[in-house]
Amino acid sequence: MKGNVFASLVSITNGLHRDNRSEREFNFLDSELKELPKADNAVFKVNFKRPLNSKKEYYFKLISNDTETELAALKSQFPKDATEPESKYNYTVQFNKFNKYLKDIATYIKKQSISNDLGNDADYIINYLKASAIRLYI
Repeated sequence: MKGNVFASLVSITNGLHRDNRSEREFNFLDSELKELPKADNAVFKVNFKRPLNSKKEYYFKLISNDTETELAALKSQFPKDATEPESKYNYTVQFNKFNKYLKDIATYIKKQSISNDLGNDADYIINYLKASAIRLYI
């Protein structure tokens, strides 16, 4: 997935529902993807059910990496010497971005009939995406 994982996984044109790669391809992709360290400004972490196949593991890492990158970038959005209007503007921009992620995920869940069944690949991935977006939002 290129670009932002929060937007691309729930995209109508190239979302998760269109990803038909084999388990072998996901195994290779997963082996190539390295998990980023946790952001030092994170207030809490999400404990989520461990992924049990290559597709889930690959998307778990992909979503985790994007989440940690977004969290680390938040620190730079709010410099200590910023004025109050600058901080309010930056807050509004970040709030709107994370709010859009959650709305897009909610729309995707409704359209694709995603359930809470974490045994299903798509359901697991979208639920982890949702939990990660909530973490960013908070």
